[in-house]
Amino acid sequence: METVDYILVGQGVAGTLLGWEMRQAGLRIAVFDDGRADAASRLAAGIINPVSGRKFEVSWQYDTVYPLAKATYRAMEAALGVSVFADRDIWNVWTTAQMRDAFAANPTPYSVVSPETRYDGLLDAPFGAGIVKGANVDLGTLLPAWASHIGVRRETLDTAQLQLTDKGVTYKDLQAKAVIFCEGVASPQNPLVRQTQISAQQRRSPHHPPALRNHRYYQERRYARSPRWPGLLGRRYLFVGLPRYGAYWRSENPY
Repeated sequence: METVDYILVGQGVAGTLLGWEMRQAGLRIAVFDDGRADAASRLAAGIINPVSGRKFEVSWQYDTVYPLAKATYRAMEAALGVSVFADRDIWNVWTTAQMRDAFAANPTPYSVVSPETRYDGLLDAPFGAGIVKGANVDLGTLLPAWASHIGVRRETLDTAQLQLTDKGVTYKDLQAKAVIFCEGVASPQNPLVRQTQISAQQRRSPHHPPALRNHRYYQERRYARSPRWPGLLGRRYLFVGLPRYGAYWRSENPY
């Protein structure tokens, strides 16, 4: 029986960065990923855009988070021997006068009203364009490099074979403190996720069972711990990065 600290399921952006941070903390991990070609992280452009929304405002805590993200990707480049991070100008073509005026009316340190005509004849831009100072992560290089580095197990984890023990969980030949699911859009197909009864639209339990009524929901603290399944959520299984499907699940002491 091989012993690790944590089993991670899913090796997209969330699983990769979580695995990196765990390894930096000296933790032993086993990572499972089925390698599906249509996974969001494998199709994503990897663009970091600091200015968005109808009012083109700077993203929440961007000034704090971006330097940390950049330092993390640079450290990963050094460790993996690849180049994946680059500062980029994001060229925004305005499709309406409202977009053009909103961009000009809300200046930020990252936004520039462009006087350039570099794409004349290539793009239909009757209302002009603007530049946002952003960045790009080459996920097509980063994800395979990390997978090779840690030896990802290319298989679908069978939740029916997960067993709770006094020490944590076992799965086939593995023993760990907990399993952490980072499955993104595949999460609704996970039987353990379906048991939570979280609604994608309402972002909270649609039935409000008594055991959940006094507990924190996504809108308030961005995590919840459910005593309805005392051996399931918050103790042995973690669900990470599910904003499209209603909740971030985490334990009080994730590590």
